Amino acid sequence: MRQKAQHVSIATIRDEFKKKEQKEIEISYKSKRGKVTRITGIVSAAYPNIFTIQVFENESMRNMSFNYSDIVSGDVMVIN
Repeated sequence: MRQKAQHVSIATIRDEFKKKEQKEIEISYKSKRGKVTRITGIVSAAYPNIFTIQVFENESMRNMSFNYSDIVSGDVMVIN
């Protein structure tokens, strides 16, 4: 589900994330200073405007959230 093209609607992206709930996913995203970060985590929920991912690193867990529009704009890319 590598999506950057504008022809993909947010509703379509949301539906794909609903199918991926409780499954592992790898994404890359642009951080505040333009650095691209790659993470692997579990899609914990797909809400109407955001999706959340549980990321496990260094023996700890953190939740991260992203907007579906971030995928459309190319700031977030789904690797698998």
